[in-house]
Amino acid sequence: MKKTLIIAMCCITVLFAACKKEKPYEKFIGSYEGSALLKGTVSISMGGMSLNQDMENTMPMAVSLTAGNADNKLVMTYTPKDQDETYTVIGTITDDKVDFEPVQIEQKIEGSTVKLTIDMNGTLVGAIFVLNGTFTGNGNITILEQPLPVPFTAKGTISANLNKLLEE
Repeated sequence: MKKTLIIAMCCITVLFAACKKEKPYEKFIGSYEGSALLKGTVSISMGGMSLNQDMENTMPMAVSLTAGNADNKLVMTYTPKDQDETYTVIGTITDDKVDFEPVQIEQKIEGSTVKLTIDMNGTLVGAIFVLNGTFTGNGNITILEQPLPVPFTAKGTISANLNKLLEE
């Protein structure tokens, strides 16, 4: 009886050791592509006048998700199309959701300086990584009729449904 009990205990121990629990980041790992929708308002103030312009822009988006420095951390890497800069942001995973740290971006676009803060979260729905967030920013825009750059502010939302690419 003792031998049977010891053998059973050994089998149970081996079974528990063989069961590998998936780390939270593992289901997210991969490359994702799709398009992002940016909606917001750009406000320009000049000479005591204020102009608010609604904007809506769709742009291609591809991100890579890799393991972070802890089981509940995820690293998202994004390189905008036709640009040399790469942006990396760390996220904290809770179930199928990721809350990313705000990221600061500063770019020069057609002679204008733009500073943005982007705050996003993501949800994994099957093989689709859904990104949602907000952006706020400011900068200076060069207008042909103006000899000096004109300051502006921007705020809005970002949403994207990115499809997971198959590993080759």
